[in-house]
Amino acid sequence: MNRKLIAWFVFLGLAVLVATGLILREMNRPRIVAERTLPDGTRTLVTQVLTMEGYQVGFYFLEPNARWGWCYLDHEGSSWRNGSRIDYDPAAEVVDIWQGSVLRGRWDRKKKEYSRPDIGGWTASAPQAFYSPRL
Repeated sequence: MNRKLIAWFVFLGLAVLVATGLILREMNRPRIVAERTLPDGTRTLVTQVLTMEGYQVGFYFLEPNARWGWCYLDHEGSSWRNGSRIDYDPAAEVVDIWQGSVLRGRWDRKKKEYSRPDIGGWTASAPQAFYSPRL
């Protein structure tokens, strides 16, 4: 076979490998899909990262002079990139986490409770763990 043709196939193979690696790295990168800062300065985030099982999605909050808190949203889900939002009711001190038109999580700041209305009202103390979002 011609040396130029062999060199071309080697170059093409390496280019495909590099492009595939860059695409996979970008897809696997943790990303913020919803964010809101509350009036008292509390920062809230919904993040997602692609895993072998689907998207791992978490809700994080950072209250003034405190550590990051985390609450579970999903570990085998679809992408939250379109239409995700965080709403806040200052009178009730409740944060709602939406994936499109579905209410997926609720953080009651007064009661320090986190619930999942989409799966039958499951409730836990908030935060469920203390750690920072991987960004």
